[in-house]
Amino acid sequence: MPLAQLLALSGILAPLFYVAATWLTVWLRPEYSLVLDSVSQLANVSEPFGILFILAGAVPVGLLMVTFAYSLWTALPDTRSMLFGIVLLAHEGIALIISFGVFPRSGPSPGALHVGAGLYALACGMGARLLLAPSLRSLGGIFFPLTVAVAVAIPVLFLSAARFSPTPGLYERIAHALLFTWMAAVAVPLLLRPEEELSPPPAP
Repeated sequence: MPLAQLLALSGILAPLFYVAATWLTVWLRPEYSLVLDSVSQLANVSEPFGILFILAGAVPVGLLMVTFAYSLWTALPDTRSMLFGIVLLAHEGIALIISFGVFPRSGPSPGALHVGAGLYALACGMGARLLLAPSLRSLGGIFFPLTVAVAVAIPVLFLSAARFSPTPGLYERIAHALLFTWMAAVAVPLLLRPEEELSPPPAP
């Protein structure tokens, strides 16, 4: 399997890691509500098994997002907007690792550094998808409107619905479902693309 296709598997693996880590941690914490409680509360290191979600879910997902960004760089048309989008997409994954792995929630309040890193991830993710949308047309016409819609919907869900709703966990998980659906949808044509169409970017 060519390197670009092998790396594109990260777009499939990221949702699997997230779902498996969520399911396992919730199973060990029956008092936790997927609808009422936020994702950061699931990773609260002052609660039982919070570190489990961080090590088995948040950190691997962040690393897989960086890998996925690299896989796009090897396969998409080489344009300036694509390059900036790739950088921001990698920063989204890194910020996720920092938010949960370096500055995790500890106690009833999420903490300024945890929230700040999370907001940075949101901003990078939105910018990345808006910049990548034109280049993703090379994978199929549906990917431009899909990518733009996901880019706008995720921060809206996090900053409005999840913030002011009594069920923040529900809206956060809808946002994550959109993110991972987008990653998997983009990964599929990369995995099915003929090897001769997966040309690496030119050397500097």
